[in-house]
Amino acid sequence: MISVTLLCVVIISYFHYNQLPIYNLDLALKFIKNSTQKEDFKSLAEKLGYSEDDKLLVIHADDLGLEESVNSTSFESLKKNTVSSASVIMTTEILMK
Repeated sequence: MISVTLLCVVIISYFHYNQLPIYNLDLALKFIKNSTQKEDFKSLAEKLGYSEDDKLLVIHADDLGLEESVNSTSFESLKKNTVSSASVIMTTEILMK
């Protein structure tokens, strides 16, 4: 009984150390067998149509909905494409305006 428990702890520790999602057993088995394909690790740049060596910069507007000034500046930046993404704070009163 102790050896089974110890084995489970070792396996879970291994998954945690290697940052493997334990819930995805197919991915875990591929990692353990070292049978992953190169396309499994295709970079985000390649998926977006850039070359493998291109570097991409994502500028994120945080706290949209915090204040009216933040909202207007964030929306202006999104329209001008100076910001790539934004996140909204859903618990503010300003959001309803």
